[in-house]
Amino acid sequence: MNIASQINIGWTRYVVALLLTCLMFSVGAMAQTGANKPLDDEAAATMVDELKDGLSDVIEDPQLTAITTKWDARKDLSGKTKAAILKLLFADVKSVVKDKETQDKVWASWAGDNGENSEPEPASTPTSKQPIAQNCVSGTVAGPDGSCVPKAKAQTTDLAGTWILNKTTSKLNEQFDMAPNEITVVQGPNDLIVERHSRFQDKEFIVKDKFTLDGKESINPGWQDSQKSSTAVWSDDKSSLIITSRVPMGDNGDMTIVEVYRLKDGHLIIQTRSSSSFGEKSDVLVFDKK
Repeated sequence: MNIASQINIGWTRYVVALLLTCLMFSVGAMAQTGANKPLDDEAAATMVDELKDGLSDVIEDPQLTAITTKWDARKDLSGKTKAAILKLLFADVKSVVKDKETQDKVWASWAGDNGENSEPEPASTPTSKQPIAQNCVSGTVAGPDGSCVPKAKAQTTDLAGTWILNKTTSKLNEQFDMAPNEITVVQGPNDLIVERHSRFQDKEFIVKDKFTLDGKESINPGWQDSQKSSTAVWSDDKSSLIITSRVPMGDNGDMTIVEVYRLKDGHLIIQTRSSSSFGEKSDVLVFDKK
């Protein structure tokens, strides 16, 4: 069996598993996702995952990834009602999407779930452990503590090091998993080198990519003999690096891959989202420093 056939089978298994998983999550969450009943960790996470699926119908990358990254970073959803969670998540949408028409489309798609037709009031101010970003003036950005700092002084996150995959805390696609067991990141002022060590079907693969950090196109080896084109840009506060890549897949069109690199509690987090004619796939990879 050739590689193309193997990947077709893998993606088919993935799509079927994804549909079954979404169905089970939907049924399991129905019992406790009433608008007036507080949600536990599992129900809140299921709700966020369902909203992510619908959000992609209204918003595209890189804004989509920026919003879902904010959602994944939230630790204040458990114990809140569905309506309260929607208000918090919508505040994240508005912090990224400034177009009022798009904001209204997002809220309209949620209104049926919340039982409300009007736009929510601004989310309540988080505790000191979850600072809210200020409405910063031109030339400044929100820093890690929520205060406004000049763009020139925003400190770039240091992603460098050798990192080992933590499969326990990662959220991996079990049906089609080529997550690297180890990655090495070499970071310079203007470029980033990422070397990935992966195993798939008892074979080891090493992939080495080099990216410029100025938003210009970088070219690396892609699918078979093709070339992968990528752009890498920092978020305004320099806390996350967003790498968007396109890989030609021959007669199957292009594959688009969005990766968001960030640090959290000493761990390297890489949130990936890929889409192609085979379907969509997303993972959250958590790495411990070696």
